[in-house]
Amino acid sequence: MLTAAYAENPHATIYVKTHPEVTSGRKGGYLTHVQDDERTVVLRQAVNPLSLIEQMDRVYVVTSTMGFEALLAGKPVSVFGMPWYAGWWATDDRQVCARRTRQRSVDELFAAAYFHYTRYLDPVTHQRGSIFDLIEWLVRQREMEARFAGE
Repeated sequence: MLTAAYAENPHATIYVKTHPEVTSGRKGGYLTHVQDDERTVVLRQAVNPLSLIEQMDRVYVVTSTMGFEALLAGKPVSVFGMPWYAGWWATDDRQVCARRTRQRSVDELFAAAYFHYTRYLDPVTHQRGSIFDLIEWLVRQREMEARFAGE
């Protein structure tokens, strides 16, 4: 993956974001040997994924969820593994999954992940809810934080 990123972007600075579990030492990683150099910046610290993705022209992943987040942000994504969102022709897939035969849009992948697959509990009632219940609750939390900031 890293070799492809260098070869396909010969004049670019390549940013390598290590997984938090790898950085903490709880998991092994394939890119732990990579160091900063004239073409490479290694990010081992915690970074908001969306703020990082916003700065990138293209994202390369093996199976990372960050690839799906980049896809939702409208970035081209090259995938070298086979996460659930790959193989549907929404990403630049470097592997083939023979059983994924239909083309799926980013909107369809979003719907699959956030509407069909995920189960939500209302944060207040703890009853089954929807993504919209959660969004409403998050909006209320943000409003309350702004209203009582500094108190």
